[in-house]
Amino acid sequence: SSLMMGILITAATCTALCLLVCLVRRLCQKHRRMLIMQEQEEMARMNSQSDQPGSIHAQREDVEEMNAKNKLGDEKLQREHEGIRQWLVNEVQLSQYLKAFTSNGYDSLEFIKEIASSDELMEIGIRDEEHRQQLLMHIRALGMEMHREGE
Repeated sequence: SSLMMGILITAATCTALCLLVCLVRRLCQKHRRMLIMQEQEEMARMNSQSDQPGSIHAQREDVEEMNAKNKLGDEKLQREHEGIRQWLVNEVQLSQYLKAFTSNGYDSLEFIKEIASSDELMEIGIRDEEHRQQLLMHIRALGMEMHREGE
């Protein structure tokens, strides 16, 4: 009876931890979107002040700097998504799940390698049990590969 209680507590703890990891990832994704919105609002504010004498040049430089930062961020995100796509096509052979990962905040293989359970994959919309098991197998291999490369 106490062994069964221990197993139930461990299972509940693991489930809670998985849910917490998913929540943190979603919060990171929302934070990134919020930063983009703040940058857009700042650009709009600067544009609305452009009729003030003497400030147009400074505003133009600020806008160009923000555009450059956004472009670099977009290019990095595209490279990360391409890495995920190649992994799903070449290694896992389940390319149909690219959008499931990227639209749920898994923007890099670094994030994906942290997935620890079938429940997490179910939460992002991967319903097929065989596909979830196949993905988990490849995610574990990915984690080990990235760990070896880091040594």
